[in-house]
Amino acid sequence: MSITSDNARRWWEKVDISRVDQETRRLLLLKIKEKYPTSELLARLGIKSRATLTKYLKYGRRIPDEVVATMLENLEEEEFWSLLSGRRKQEAIGLIDSETGKVDYESVMELLKLAIREPILKKIFLEFISKYLRNELLQLMPAKLPAIELKWTSEFEDYLRKEKKIQDEDTIKYYRNLFKKHLEGRELNERLVRRLRNAPPWLRVVFRHYVRYLFFYRRIDEDTFAWLLVFVPGRSYPKETYISEYSLDEVRRTFEKLYSHNKKMYWFYRLLLESGARPEHAAEMLANWNPDEVVRIKELRGRSEPRLVCFEEFCRYYLGIKRRNKQAGWIYMSRETYEYFSAIAPVKITKDMSKKYRRKHKLLNPSDMRKIAEQWMKSVFSKHPELLEGDSPETIMAFVQFRTGELKVSHRHYDNLRRKADKLYPYYLEYLGNVIWAIACNENT
Repeated sequence: MSITSDNARRWWEKVDISRVDQETRRLLLLKIKEKYPTSELLARLGIKSRATLTKYLKYGRRIPDEVVATMLENLEEEEFWSLLSGRRKQEAIGLIDSETGKVDYESVMELLKLAIREPILKKIFLEFISKYLRNELLQLMPAKLPAIELKWTSEFEDYLRKEKKIQDEDTIKYYRNLFKKHLEGRELNERLVRRLRNAPPWLRVVFRHYVRYLFFYRRIDEDTFAWLLVFVPGRSYPKETYISEYSLDEVRRTFEKLYSHNKKMYWFYRLLLESGARPEHAAEMLANWNPDEVVRIKELRGRSEPRLVCFEEFCRYYLGIKRRNKQAGWIYMSRETYEYFSAIAPVKITKDMSKKYRRKHKLLNPSDMRKIAEQWMKSVFSKHPELLEGDSPETIMAFVQFRTGELKVSHRHYDNLRRKADKLYPYYLEYLGNVIWAIACNENT
């Protein structure tokens, strides 16, 4: 008997039960024993008697595979993985044979392929190689680096603007000054590359841009290009690697303060938390507000649909921004938020308040709302497996927030995801209403 809906994603199917060792089986049984009275536990797991249960827990009798399978169905995925050490996890998913210790190279290669496809995993993977396999990287260095003199040229500057989409003149100027001071006129050789490996982060960024520029115009070959980018690491972005946890008190404090002192910014922050949109995309939507327009949606093979679609509890507005990595599709919002902005839009919103004001009143940044929405949406959506219909909460969240780096779908699946998002989204609004809006408004009215 499983407490998990038949429509829920069967996470336990990726566990190779035959590789789960006896100690882990015993820990699983102890974990699930905490959840249910003994009589109910025996019935759920199909264990014949209390005596058999005692033999499993105290006297080392091997717990059968079918009992382990049922236990996994009655546990959350996080509970299972939390019981395993690194080695046991590797054995449970079939990377290592628990008896012989032999590595399954095919499975490891599949994981490596996954690592280089996912942006965050790829970054972690490259940093690991750069840190722990430095000597091996040196051995892989091309036999001879091409004799290239590093020069800042108008061609390189055009490349930064057109290919890397760097439009801010201050950034271009900063890059130019760094390049002129540290790289101008130097020859590309092993000595320079070794020095740059431990150089300040922004100098490494400029050098890596230059390496990509050289490869773009085929002035270095692919092996040289790959080696240089791995050996000279980029900047560290810890916020992209580790997801910050935000407390309810922090979020409530921000909305309470804004509700009392700045209603327009309150509704803007609320739009960001409801939608998970980037602040610049939400601001662009409000500045160019045109809800009556009919637009072509690329993901649906150019099918025409209204830009604004409203339901009983919420609306979604199609922005359709296609700018390199920072794209935007639908922006979801509550009916209350829609009605507030529809009365004043188009309106220009300056998303940045002074840092001094935010620090003084302990307010979160506008950009924090996207990270918070990501965490809370996944949590809320996971509680309704019957509406997920086999998709993961992360997939529906990625659709609502239009995280294109994590979401690659066909036009048919796009329609299906949108249907599921429309069904699940009201539950997220209900959660926000209970834990944020009611408290923020009631304490300030």
